[in-house]
Amino acid sequence: MRIIYGYVAPVLGCLVITSLCMQLSAEQVPRCVETQLSITPGATESGMSKVEVTFVVENQGTNSCFLEGRPSITALSRDGVKLQLSHPSPPAPEERSTSKSHPLLLKNGQAAEFSVFFGTSGPYSKAQCPERASQLLVVLPGKTGKKKVNVDLDICTRLSVSAFAVPEPR
Repeated sequence: MRIIYGYVAPVLGCLVITSLCMQLSAEQVPRCVETQLSITPGATESGMSKVEVTFVVENQGTNSCFLEGRPSITALSRDGVKLQLSHPSPPAPEERSTSKSHPLLLKNGQAAEFSVFFGTSGPYSKAQCPERASQLLVVLPGKTGKKKVNVDLDICTRLSVSAFAVPEPR
């Protein structure tokens, strides 16, 4: 496996970290599990009744692990009940919705991010929208666990979720 700007790719069965090369097989770098990750809301961008919330996923475990794909997200009420979101999701920005998923290697302290896109109650009557989301249930790909993240979001449409990515420099 080879890491290119945080991406893991198979190359001659070797894991390259900067200039150091160690012989590791894919089985020796396990998927990340919920017990080693923290998930926190990051930047929020909104406009024209559409919202994008970026979530930061940090490896707080002692071992390296990898993330690949997209998490599954469920919006929950303050009582922990799944919100019934019937309106279609607004389109995600093209660079996010068409981005390919690559395995991301996370060493201890390293982070990845994903974004959640949704529409707010702006174009809908309050009767058409459920109550505000107090939590998001984040289910990691590969069924390696789930975490609840506290939020306070006015969600009125189904959710679109981006693949995990390396955070952009700020």
